[in-house]
Amino acid sequence: MTEVAVGLDSNGRASISQTYEDFLDGKVTSADLFYLDDAETARQLAQMRLPKTGGHATRADFDATQLRAARTSGDTAKAGLASEGCNLSKSPLLQELASREEAVRSGRLATIIFIRDFKKGGQEVSGYIDYGHRLKSVEASMAAVFAGRERLLPRPSDLSYYNWTTHLLSSQASTFFEVQEDNPAGLFFKHRQDRKIISVDTAQASDESCHRIVLEDPGYQQAILFDHEVRRR
Repeated sequence: MTEVAVGLDSNGRASISQTYEDFLDGKVTSADLFYLDDAETARQLAQMRLPKTGGHATRADFDATQLRAARTSGDTAKAGLASEGCNLSKSPLLQELASREEAVRSGRLATIIFIRDFKKGGQEVSGYIDYGHRLKSVEASMAAVFAGRERLLPRPSDLSYYNWTTHLLSSQASTFFEVQEDNPAGLFFKHRQDRKIISVDTAQASDESCHRIVLEDPGYQQAILFDHEVRRR
């Protein structure tokens, strides 16, 4: 099991940070990296700038804050997962999404879901869904999807949507991705944090931080996941 620590954000609120090194990376400035050109030295400098009292100057301080924050906020690694306790044995797609939920919620991973299938009325639809955005959305509840009360299908409010019956085509930027649809090379999505470009065209290769997984799921005509490992600035 991956160990996830709970730290504090800039406002002093409890938040998830994977490691103490991640916490220090958040304190590194662009000037540090420009002049030092070394991530480890930049972390050491960031650590020296931390307040000696009431802060996280040492790993022990950070770990102590982890325990306090977990008790007061309930923001633990497994708390509040929409997929927790759900029987997903009949859906390979939902199994894969459940295995990614914690990483997506913590910001370490960004996943785009491509789905092509039929709506209840028989209309065929396809589109690209920002998984992280759906997890944050109250209207499009992933809890209902994991529980089997709703089907996961693209909507006009998703990154990209096409209705093959009505020929309705739409695209929308999401919480984590911008849409680049005017590129002659095809459809691209740009991650808002690390600015990396994700190509969903098999002929266009994304960089090594993006992985394409084609799934066979009896509940869908087509299902593909695009996993992007988010890089910290």
